[in-house]
Amino acid sequence: MLTDWHPYFVHFPIALIITAFFLHVLYVWKPHLWNRFGNIWILGLATLLGFLAGQTGGKAAATVQSDLTPATLDLLERHEAYANLTIWGTIILFIAWLYLALKGTKKRLTNILVLLGLGMLTLLAAYTGHLGGKLVYLQQVGVQTLP
Repeated sequence: MLTDWHPYFVHFPIALIITAFFLHVLYVWKPHLWNRFGNIWILGLATLLGFLAGQTGGKAAATVQSDLTPATLDLLERHEAYANLTIWGTIILFIAWLYLALKGTKKRLTNILVLLGLGMLTLLAAYTGHLGGKLVYLQQVGVQTLP
């Protein structure tokens, strides 16, 4: 069932966004040590897996929403809102960055703006993951009880 796949997809985009951020810091600091196209494709993979995490998360949320308290439902809605911001931000940054790279733009300003975008995505992904962790570990949402 598609709802069971959310935990498998959700960790990869978070890790890939954070990895892209730190590798881009390395690229901005020492460009000869790392290829920026590697970062672009890492973010592209994060985009794809983030989309899958969002789709499976939406399906999983639909199966449990009727059983949640108002406070837990509010937490779930905040998690979903931040996840959507992260996914759309990743899609937009990936497309813009790929376009600029294929166009041949290597300006320092572009790299700094991408770094800021990746930094914002890193914070969004981390906070979204934090909210998801609270749902699972504190509110026990989606946790199956053993017989």
